[in-house]
Amino acid sequence: MMPNLLQHPVALFGVLRAGLVVVNINPQCTADELERRLKDCGALAILVLENFAHTLQKVLDSDPPLNLTVITTEVGDMFSMVKEMP
Repeated sequence: MMPNLLQHPVALFGVLRAGLVVVNINPQCTADELERRLKDCGALAILVLENFAHTLQKVLDSDPPLNLTVITTEVGDMFSMVKEMP
């Protein structure tokens, strides 16, 4: 659940380099759509932008719960040099 940010290609190439499969999910999908897609692809982990984590939280609170490793990122995470400037 990543928009076009620098974190997306970094994560994409890391996952592919590890020999795993990437399933791109629109970050604007609803909780029902997200749950259906995660179950359908058999996801074990998800990378989500913090702005869209509330949708994922609804899915994680569902019954039965999904057993996912959740990795969150923020918009400015890849811009540490810019953040440090006065």
